[in-house]
Amino acid sequence: MTDAPAAGTKPVRLLYGRGELEIEVPAGAVVAAPRELPGLADERAAVQAAMRRPTGAAPLR
Repeated sequence: MTDAPAAGTKPVRLLYGRGELEIEVPAGAVVAAPRELPGLADERAAVQAAMRRPTGAAPLR
């Protein structure tokens, strides 16, 4: 949005399609946002390990 936020609101950016959408929410609203997590150093090894030792189940073969 290019307009200034309305009084008593705050801007929040949401992922939308391949871009973003900015909306206004009440200033006191609690906005949940994901934490940024680092990527895995070796994704292939992590998938293989998870398949060999899945949580609460027998190994996948």
